[in-house]
Amino acid sequence: MSHSESESERRQQILSAAKRLFIHYGIGKTTVAEIARAASVSVGSVYLEFSSKNVIVAELAGETHASVLAAMDRAAKSRASYAHRLQAVLERRLTGFLAIAKDGPHGLDLVRCACKAAQRARANYHAAEHALLTKLLADGCAAGEFSVASPEQAARVLLRLYDGYTRAALERGDVGDLRCEIAQAQALVLNGLLARVS
Repeated sequence: MSHSESESERRQQILSAAKRLFIHYGIGKTTVAEIARAASVSVGSVYLEFSSKNVIVAELAGETHASVLAAMDRAAKSRASYAHRLQAVLERRLTGFLAIAKDGPHGLDLVRCACKAAQRARANYHAAEHALLTKLLADGCAAGEFSVASPEQAARVLLRLYDGYTRAALERGDVGDLRCEIAQAQALVLNGLLARVS
């Protein structure tokens, strides 16, 4: 194994250990020494890879958001109709955050944490998901399936709407009893977006 491979492996070992601890105990209650112990490395090794705990938080928060975004992106790039793609993108968003919440008692800390490192990752994610949805709506308009005056504005409205459903589902820990309401909201949204054929 080369030197760079062992460094990369050690880095991943530290990130995995930190994530397990953050999810179980919370970011605030987890120390660098505990991360080092859980990763079976020295505290110095942790600091060789990451200049601070906040850098670890930032990387893990970015990875967590990226996993949700990747699922949304796959749905957006499917061969389904634009209406079905839009529904799938928003569904992947909701179920992605629910899966994170079920990881452990502090599963959502990496996406909700008030620390600046996590806030930057969250802001990057929101910008990326807005761009993804804007493109999907614009492409749907270009294909004649949607009729939206401003895809950018419509994307922002949709994301605010789904933020409410995401929060409600996370508070309950499940989306089951919200499914009917979400389906009605999607029907209303799609009815407003779909191009009218005369």
